[in-house]
Amino acid sequence: MLASQVDPGAILSIGNRGGRMVARVVRNGETYAYAVTKDGVVEQPRNWSRSLHTGSGVWTGLLNVLASGAILTLLITGVAIWTRRALRTRANRLARGQVAAAASEVVSSITRRSA
Repeated sequence: MLASQVDPGAILSIGNRGGRMVARVVRNGETYAYAVTKDGVVEQPRNWSRSLHTGSGVWTGLLNVLASGAILTLLITGVAIWTRRALRTRANRLARGQVAAAASEVVSSITRRSA
């Protein structure tokens, strides 16, 4: 019954889902679901969440690439901002240490003069 309507080589799986027999078939690079009943085979509505998860189809694959690019960009810029902040904090800490050392030297030279 199913083989008369779809290419048997394109069948991914046949299984029981929600109390009904469902066949998943690849057609034009996209995955489609068919309900198999004793009356025939009926194409099921598209499951966009499954398509998005698997990346099947041009648009969902493109959306996955864009989301991956955005995540990679956020990762790189986050590391760059953190590194700049860490280096700036270290430079400020070193500068404060140098100022404290110079102030200590000035104070000790003043106390030596007054003594």
